[in-house]
Amino acid sequence: MFVDKTQVEIILVNSLAVIVTTPPHSNLSVTALDYIETALNGVDVIGVFFYQDGVMHADTSIQIASDEFQSLPLATFIQPI
Repeated sequence: MFVDKTQVEIILVNSLAVIVTTPPHSNLSVTALDYIETALNGVDVIGVFFYQDGVMHADTSIQIASDEFQSLPLATFIQPI
Protein backbone atom coordinates (compact mmCIF):
# COMPACT_ATOMS: atom_id res chain seq x y z
CA MET A 1 0.00 0.00 0.00
CA PHE A 2 1.37 3.41 -0.98
CA VAL A 3 0.40 6.76 0.47
CA ASP A 4 0.47 9.79 -1.75
CA LYS A 5 1.96 12.39 0.60
CA THR A 6 1.01 15.27 -1.66
CA GLN A 7 -2.66 14.81 -0.77
CA VAL A 8 -2.28 14.74 3.01
CA GLU A 9 -4.25 17.47 4.75
CA ILE A 10 -3.34 18.81 8.15
CA ILE A 11 -6.36 20.10 10.01
CA LEU A 12 -5.73 22.06 13.18
CA VAL A 13 -8.60 22.07 15.60
CA ASN A 14 -8.80 25.06 17.87
CA SER A 15 -11.42 23.76 20.27
CA LEU A 16 -10.99 21.52 23.28
CA ALA A 17 -13.21 19.68 25.75
CA VAL A 18 -11.69 18.03 28.82
CA ILE A 19 -13.07 15.43 31.22
CA VAL A 20 -11.47 15.38 34.68
CA THR A 21 -12.06 12.14 36.59
CA THR A 22 -9.38 12.43 39.27
CA PRO A 23 -9.85 13.78 42.82
CA PRO A 24 -8.42 17.17 43.84
CA HIS A 25 -5.51 15.65 45.79
CA SER A 26 -4.21 13.72 42.77
CA ASN A 27 -1.13 14.81 40.81
CA LEU A 28 -3.08 14.02 37.64
CA SER A 29 -5.59 16.71 38.59
CA VAL A 30 -2.79 19.26 38.77
CA THR A 31 -1.62 18.20 35.31
CA ALA A 32 -5.16 18.46 33.91
CA LEU A 33 -5.73 21.91 35.42
CA ASP A 34 -2.37 23.17 34.12
CA TYR A 35 -3.23 21.78 30.68
CA ILE A 36 -6.59 23.56 30.68
CA GLU A 37 -5.11 26.84 31.92
CA THR A 38 -2.44 26.74 29.21
CA ALA A 39 -5.03 25.94 26.56
CA LEU A 40 -7.06 29.01 27.52
CA ASN A 41 -4.32 31.18 25.98
CA GLY A 42 -4.87 30.06 22.40
CA VAL A 43 -7.57 27.43 22.15
CA ASP A 44 -11.34 27.66 22.46
CA VAL A 45 -12.08 25.54 25.54
CA ILE A 46 -15.70 24.53 24.98
CA GLY A 47 -16.07 22.68 28.25
CA VAL A 48 -14.42 21.15 31.27
CA PHE A 49 -16.46 18.27 32.60
CA PHE A 50 -15.95 16.76 36.04
CA TYR A 51 -16.97 13.10 36.36
CA GLN A 52 -16.67 10.48 39.11
CA ASP A 53 -14.04 11.64 41.64
CA GLY A 54 -13.54 14.81 39.61
CA VAL A 55 -16.78 16.31 40.93
CA MET A 56 -14.99 16.93 44.24
CA HIS A 57 -13.27 19.88 42.54
CA ALA A 58 -16.57 21.75 42.76
CA ASP A 59 -16.92 21.22 46.52
CA THR A 60 -15.73 24.41 48.21
CA SER A 61 -15.84 22.84 51.68
CA ILE A 62 -13.33 20.07 50.88
CA GLN A 63 -10.25 19.97 53.10
CA ILE A 64 -7.16 18.43 51.50
CA ALA A 65 -4.55 17.12 53.94
CA SER A 66 -1.74 19.63 54.48
CA ASP A 67 0.89 17.17 53.20
CA GLU A 68 -0.92 16.81 49.85
CA PHE A 69 -0.56 19.23 46.95
CA GLN A 70 -3.26 21.90 47.18
CA SER A 71 -4.73 21.88 43.67
CA LEU A 72 -7.96 23.68 44.53
CA PRO A 73 -6.41 27.19 44.55
CA LEU A 74 -5.12 26.51 41.02
CA ALA A 75 -8.64 26.13 39.69
CA THR A 76 -9.56 29.82 39.93
CA PHE A 77 -10.54 29.89 36.24
CA ILE A 78 -13.29 27.28 36.73
CA GLN A 79 -16.76 28.79 36.85
CA PRO A 80 -19.89 26.65 37.12
CA ILE A 81 -22.52 27.03 34.43
